[in-house]
Amino acid sequence: ENLLDQSQTYKNAAILQNQALQCAKFPILVEAYANRNASGIENTLQNAVIESILQKKDPFIEIIKGNNSSRSPFYSRREQNYGSEINRYITTNYYQNNIKAVLTIYINQFQIYDNPPREKNLLGIEVMKYTLENGLDSIVEKEVNYREIEKSKTIQIAITYQLVDAIQGKILAQRTIQKSENQNIKFARTDKNTSYSIYPTRLFMNQFVKDDANYKQLQQLFQQPDMLDSQPIQNRLLNEIQNQIAYEIIQFNPEK
Repeated sequence: ENLLDQSQTYKNAAILQNQALQCAKFPILVEAYANRNASGIENTLQNAVIESILQKKDPFIEIIKGNNSSRSPFYSRREQNYGSEINRYITTNYYQNNIKAVLTIYINQFQIYDNPPREKNLLGIEVMKYTLENGLDSIVEKEVNYREIEKSKTIQIAITYQLVDAIQGKILAQRTIQKSENQNIKFARTDKNTSYSIYPTRLFMNQFVKDDANYKQLQQLFQQPDMLDSQPIQNRLLNEIQNQIAYEIIQFNPEK
């Protein structure tokens, strides 16, 4: 009978282990907000952070997606201690009464500045080849003007996250993450339809002469687009932020 009892206990080990894991679960409610300049990306960032945390497959962390309501005590202010107000908010707005912490993500700044373009008027030499009536080729060179233009954008992102105890309202972790990056593009333009025939010039013995060595470089500038696509940089910066938040939440030890 003792052996049977021990066997029955052994069979229940998996159940007991599962019960222990359930007791150790740390459910986190995730909400996100943005100021007026950054409105519209809070849902995107919220989903991305949740996805990054879940990809870590931490057995103890559970994620509940918040509704980002303006009724949240986190929406308009960020205190050092929220007290029992946070517990009343969770009880009123969420069915999950076992939430132990709230992760709030506040987008303080998300701005893209178009910096003033810089333009230079430069002298080039157009080289045109003509075939004469006698079948011989004639090369005609003449001075022309073209423009080199530089455009740039500055992308600035600042995000503050807090991990707040859902019962006492105490801030368990907090960090402001700032990212800034400049994006530049340089291109050349001319009013002529024969940009392929334009060479840059260099100064030689007080005269402007054809600069054959930099012809390919100028032609590449003529082919460059004149618009900056900042979306890839935005995506990369936001990806870096979401991964940093996810990593730090996973590393957080609620027992400390």
